[in-house]
Amino acid sequence: MGWLENRLRKRRVAPSDGDARNGTWSAADKACLQRAIDPLRANFRRRPFAFLGSEATTMLCSSKPGEVYERLTSMLSNMSIVSGVVLSAFAGAALSPLAPDDYPPAARAKVDAFNAVAAVTVAIQLLVCLYSTFTLYILTANAPSPSATYRHLMHMARWIGFLEFMTFVPALGGFVLVGIAATLRCGDFALYVVAAVAAAFVTFQVWFVCLNMWAFPYNSWCWALPAGSGVPWMLPWNRDLAEDHGRLLLDEAREGVLAGLDDDGDDVIDNVREPERARELEDWIRTALPGFPRCVDVAEDLLANGLTRDRLVEAATLPGGFQVLVDMLSAQMKGSGLRPGDPLAVAAAAMRDAAAVAVTVAA
Repeated sequence: MGWLENRLRKRRVAPSDGDARNGTWSAADKACLQRAIDPLRANFRRRPFAFLGSEATTMLCSSKPGEVYERLTSMLSNMSIVSGVVLSAFAGAALSPLAPDDYPPAARAKVDAFNAVAAVTVAIQLLVCLYSTFTLYILTANAPSPSATYRHLMHMARWIGFLEFMTFVPALGGFVLVGIAATLRCGDFALYVVAAVAAAFVTFQVWFVCLNMWAFPYNSWCWALPAGSGVPWMLPWNRDLAEDHGRLLLDEAREGVLAGLDDDGDDVIDNVREPERARELEDWIRTALPGFPRCVDVAEDLLANGLTRDRLVEAATLPGGFQVLVDMLSAQMKGSGLRPGDPLAVAAAAMRDAAAVAVTVAA
């Protein structure tokens, strides 16, 4: 395995010109991140499919990188649970379809429609239940650090949105099944009741999305068409609320996923010095931790948390800076494989560099 580790280390330490990185992020990774956050900046036109990336984008903007993994796994787990519950509710309708011979010839079309809707509803929920679980399996096995979680999330943003939407569609199928069953087996009064309930559901759904305009304006704006029949787009104040929410999310992102990527604060990822800065930090970590096998991971996580070499050295110059660095590195870098004494060594290296800078300035 030694040759494989050397090959991988060479690829990570000395990326090509097209392999700019935050830690080991490539140019494609950063372009994907930029596409994910661009709608928060100035892209508040009416986009029918914006819902496919809305929740993933808001998760990406978390100011606490360590929480992103928990939030993402919780969302996937809930998708699996909800789809499983709905699947169990409708499985009987698909596995025991209505027999056309039990109904008059005039009702054959309704019977066929009922069986088809039941089969599609159950198939969708089965796939959502399975693939949300499969996605959770893969994520659990491949997210050793906040930076890795960010990367996985931004690349599967639309997949997350698709799974979320697919838990919503079968619920509509359920109302269609209730309506068809009522026309086959109930009298006029029951049909009126079912029609009233269906109308109430549509009204409630639109009201729910409009209610979220105040709690989650950006998400409400993105889900306006599929979940709110376009009503939130018609309300003049909703766009302003969504834009304000977008700015708030970007402020959070500057402390999380954009930390170390957007030094000028324009919400556009900087590309010029990133490879140089990543290699510089990695070399510095190797000097502080000679022989440590995961210097690349440490440098990656430091940059993901906005901790550049200059910031670490600057913090070391402040009163109590050494202890602050040790505590912070011990708490924030658990996923990088640091041993108990490694935060001390990194903080000591920052102190030495700070002292050298002070001597240079005094001279």
